[in-house]
Amino acid sequence: MTNNPLKATINFHLQFLQETQNSLREKLFSVSPEKREVLWKTFDLDIPKIENAFKEMVKERNKFAKNKGFLSRTEMAKDSFKIPEEQISNFINNADKIINICNEKISKFNTKLPAWFYNEFNMPCFICQIPTFPYESTEETFNKIVKQNNILSKYRNKISIQIENQSEMKYQKESDNFIIVLDRKINTRHQISDLIHEMGHIIVYLQCFNKKIDPLKKGVYFREKEAIKIETDILNKLSSDLYLATFYLETLRLFHRTLFEIEIYKNPNQDLCKLYASVFNQCYKAGQKTNRLFILDEDIIFNPFSSLPHTIAHANLLLNS
Repeated sequence: MTNNPLKATINFHLQFLQETQNSLREKLFSVSPEKREVLWKTFDLDIPKIENAFKEMVKERNKFAKNKGFLSRTEMAKDSFKIPEEQISNFINNADKIINICNEKISKFNTKLPAWFYNEFNMPCFICQIPTFPYESTEETFNKIVKQNNILSKYRNKISIQIENQSEMKYQKESDNFIIVLDRKINTRHQISDLIHEMGHIIVYLQCFNKKIDPLKKGVYFREKEAIKIETDILNKLSSDLYLATFYLETLRLFHRTLFEIEIYKNPNQDLCKLYASVFNQCYKAGQKTNRLFILDEDIIFNPFSSLPHTIAHANLLLNS
């Protein structure tokens, strides 16, 4: 065990099982935001112990990246997702500018918000706050968008929708079919939002196929950027409020996670709860002192930098718009 290159990872998983994390997250977000702090205290989590174990895992991941010839874990992710260096630089150099743009765009929603909206135990969401929504079901949304899109209409019989544990799009090469999977744990509004994004992915695949291009070889970043372009176009046509509530708040959510990850992999030896709050304040113009919710973020803990291509795509689409 002493020489095991995954010693810290194994230790973290033994201390804080992924199943435990999932269970706690589900419990916490199943109650109304104003009740979450009381519920959190009943979890009786040893935050310093979990945080220290996570720091050791981060150091181990950094070492793994350097052993693979990368300068950092961020660079390793950039290479894996095929993100151009200049687009990473654009994001880092213009992060605050983009954050200010997003906050200006969503300012119309920042009136009459509940007191808990920007506190530690809530993930800000305007999709649930907007008074009207263009569609009532995923089926209605799917049918309307397909009807308005020639390429989707042509291949409609090759697309199916399933409800499972997370939202994603699957292409089955053997049968040449697409499956849109929607997360059963989220409400209808969020399922509709995810559906629109995944339909964007299908359009990207079909466009690539028509040009004899393999979308997998183009890389994750290309596929996400093109899907987000299509998604924003669909949202704009559906509802200006839904577009604002989805695109700009999603940009802030992605920035919060990615900027936090960049900082912790640059320097794991810091107070991560304070850092998570500090980056939250940077993104949402809030006043948090500490924020422990990062330990329940599955992507931060178990899928480092998995949001990087989405973040860079949002950043560069905004800078180029």
